[in-house]
Amino acid sequence: VRALTRLEVLALDGPTFATLIAPRLREHGFTRERLEARSELGRMSLFRYCTSSELDPILDRLRAEEYASGAAIVRQGESGDRFYLLRRGRVGVYVATAAGEQPLGALGPGEYFGEMALLHERPRSATVRALVPTAVWSLSKADFQALIDQFHLREALSDEVARRAELQRRATGQPAG
Repeated sequence: VRALTRLEVLALDGPTFATLIAPRLREHGFTRERLEARSELGRMSLFRYCTSSELDPILDRLRAEEYASGAAIVRQGESGDRFYLLRRGRVGVYVATAAGEQPLGALGPGEYFGEMALLHERPRSATVRALVPTAVWSLSKADFQALIDQFHLREALSDEVARRAELQRRATGQPAG
């Protein structure tokens, strides 16, 4: 470091810096990280009408997970125990048919999956696989149930479940029920 003008320099020794300054820098980093996460959650379609104070308890329950390209996040037939919010990356949704695995579509940041098994207490109806390195937040079944009750999301989720079920029905060639 070279001074370009005359200046006065104040210095702290290492232990003083560690005691007085470092904790505040860590606290600032956590606060900034928390604000960014809250903003990210608030941009997701499912939570766009929630206030910041409503998002905080949701953030407290979310678990961050990362998956490599090609990794299965959920598998068709498994029991559903978590709900997923897609943060970064892209996932493909696939269903097993007599002719082999059939792609149903892809989801990107801000979208979600895993709700069908949780809402209907059924095994997973499709396999969801990371198409690229992917980051998600997941929510336990109990926290998911509390969330949909607290924010009255059941209707919005039910509409999406119906749309996805119809897409799956067409892909597998099942008759309309």
